[in-house]
Amino acid sequence: MKKAIALIILISIIVACSSEDDEMKNSYPKPKTTEPDEIVESYWKLLIWSDTTFNYKLDNPSFQFTTSELKTKLINKNNKLLNEKRINHYRNRNSIVKIEQETDSRVIVYCNEYDFQSDEKSSKYKYIIKLEEGKWLIDDIFEECYKCDGTGKVTDYSNYNFDRKIDCDVCNGTGWMNRLY
Repeated sequence: MKKAIALIILISIIVACSSEDDEMKNSYPKPKTTEPDEIVESYWKLLIWSDTTFNYKLDNPSFQFTTSELKTKLINKNNKLLNEKRINHYRNRNSIVKIEQETDSRVIVYCNEYDFQSDEKSSKYKYIIKLEEGKWLIDDIFEECYKCDGTGKVTDYSNYNFDRKIDCDVCNGTGWMNRLY
């Protein structure tokens, strides 16, 4: 009897999770691929969505113990909190600074992006956008190097030669750090 109950509970959890996964797949922001800046902005919307939606499960097993009225109150409260988080999300302050077309099929989008730790300071990012099968898609993401502030050079403190600049060891002299790998 205990095995049968455990099996029923396991099956109900699997069904609940799979239906929730289908719901999540249908509700995420879709990429806008017609312009290079739109793919970056829609990517930010996906990040906001994942920060504010993905981890919240409304089909919570604890709802089995509550009345439908309490469940509705809790879901409404949760939805209100999620909406406030979406509206006040730090990524909403990100901005595109410059778009640089390198070729007909390659664009660099320069941005200022905020993170959750700092309301005041933004970091500089660049998105490499490529045209693939008629769609603009993100090919790579770089952040300005924190050690050399994007110059690619740092002071050489060896041999007390403080005027000498050498390639930054973090970004290898490029001024940018890859954010994807």
